[in-house]
Amino acid sequence: MGKLRLADHIFIDGTFGIVPVGYRQLINIATLDKITGDIIPVCWILSPSKDYQCYKYCLYHFKELVTRSDRLKWTLKYATSDFESGLMKALTEIFPKVRIGCLFHFKQALWRAAGHMGLKSRQSLQKEDEIIEENEETIFKVTSTLIDQLSKFSWQEKKSLEDYKTGLGLLKKEYQKSPNHLKLIEFYEKNWLKYLVEGVIYYKDLRGNLDRIKANSVLERYHAELKANLPSNPKWETFVEFLIKQESKIVNLQNTRLKLGIVKENS
Repeated sequence: MGKLRLADHIFIDGTFGIVPVGYRQLINIATLDKITGDIIPVCWILSPSKDYQCYKYCLYHFKELVTRSDRLKWTLKYATSDFESGLMKALTEIFPKVRIGCLFHFKQALWRAAGHMGLKSRQSLQKEDEIIEENEETIFKVTSTLIDQLSKFSWQEKKSLEDYKTGLGLLKKEYQKSPNHLKLIEFYEKNWLKYLVEGVIYYKDLRGNLDRIKANSVLERYHAELKANLPSNPKWETFVEFLIKQESKIVNLQNTRLKLGIVKENS
């Protein structure tokens, strides 16, 4: 727990289907090891639901455990998670100064909105089993470019609401001949700008260019490993034994890396 209190960045995500009967999901919390640069799981929480109250309860007791009921200081700055409303609300309530975000889920949310506006992703075009027309391919490329622009726009530091509005105004001019792409910019402005200005999501102030610390891809891969090694609705003894082995495996790997002198790139 001492090492965890030194961390200012956690990664949190849930997975389904591999939990004992009576539970909905397994919530995994990982952190960035400042010595090795690894993102390592540090806490597993069984949760019976996905609502705000349940997330709040889980995170409250997680914080109590780490800080020993607030007797020890822990300055958490960043939480990489998806944008599930209940989880976001619980994170900001338990950790008032935390910045929340995940580059992958951010882009996914924009692609989902784009799909509702008729701006299909390449995957959805391929699923239709039709020949992709030249016009559709062009629309896809333009949409992809716009989403990349909005992503970069989100984590570039700005000082005021006016700075954001000025930047969006320039984007609107660039896409003024494409009504659906304009709608996507307006969707972004309506649904994301408030969070960026208030500093709730962290794109504008997270330092470093490593995409892996801006997204939950490490936990996504870890969940795939769990699902490959655990049956659906495992028995309690199977579940607990597996997590104990996981913990031992992680500790041994970290000790080996430290002995070999494998440290993060910018140390």
